[in-house]
Amino acid sequence: MHFIGPSTSVAAHCERILRSVPQWFGIEESLLEYVADSQRYVTFLAIDEEPIAFVTVREHFAQSWEVHCVAVHASRRNSGVGMALHGHVESWLKAKGVSVLQVKTLSASHPSPDISRITYWMDFRAAQASIGGPNCAAAVIPWPAG
Repeated sequence: MHFIGPSTSVAAHCERILRSVPQWFGIEESLLEYVADSQRYVTFLAIDEEPIAFVTVREHFAQSWEVHCVAVHASRRNSGVGMALHGHVESWLKAKGVSVLQVKTLSASHPSPDISRITYWMDFRAAQASIGGPNCAAAVIPWPAG
């Protein structure tokens, strides 16, 4: 497996990956917005013969970025691909001098059976704070300057 990016010419790959996980991206309008965003914002792909995952990040300020969308193809979920790709993106951001990365998702109180894996990762990476109501969570991942 290897990574490519940053790129903005990955929409078809991102759409294929998103459509493989309808339990996460089943609202057509939202799915198409994430596809368009993969062209508008910085996107990285994990490749294993073909693209199997992507992460789209957006810059809010030079030192503050946000993970906008993460998706791993259904056939490769729970295999570490997403964490490896996210680590690659973090390294790229750190090399650019970014000191804060935001990640937002549903909170552990949400009934989705998959959410516990994500919130466990977020708890591991940073302190979790409630935003936007009881079913939302955010992690802010600060890095030391320099």
